[in-house]
Amino acid sequence: MHLLIYAVPKLSVEQQRVLALGPPVPDCPNEQPPQEEQAEREQLEAMSPEGGRERKKRLKKENSLRYDVVVQHHQRCIDLQRKVLAVFARQERLEFLDVGASSLHHETYAGMGPLPDTLELTLETGLDQLATLQGLRGLVVQNVDHQMKEQEADWIALQ
Repeated sequence: MHLLIYAVPKLSVEQQRVLALGPPVPDCPNEQPPQEEQAEREQLEAMSPEGGRERKKRLKKENSLRYDVVVQHHQRCIDLQRKVLAVFARQERLEFLDVGASSLHHETYAGMGPLPDTLELTLETGLDQLATLQGLRGLVVQNVDHQMKEQEADWIALQ
């Protein structure tokens, strides 16, 4: 089976940093700008022609980098990838699985390296579900940002 799975939702680099840092420590009340200054700055932003739109964009970005939002997005990404791998795991007679840009798309993706937003193949995202594929003889992940580490390599070696 030859497939190139892309447009898989993943965390941005900024969101990965937020997740790695862990939950935020509550701010010290003395470090917060006075409410009057905050209100004045928001009023000035809203009065400028681009201010309202720029403020909305900034707030949207800030919200997307909140720890709780990042954790929820990360879990949705993992859940989706687990569902994709579960579909493969049900293909009991599957002998060869190519989820990358290998021979089928070689000329298009040659030398590009890992493509962004492709399927991760980690134990967290459901690689272990492929244990049901007893007849699987080959797995190709060329040009896939698979995120495999030593843990996944050890698991594959034991299968």
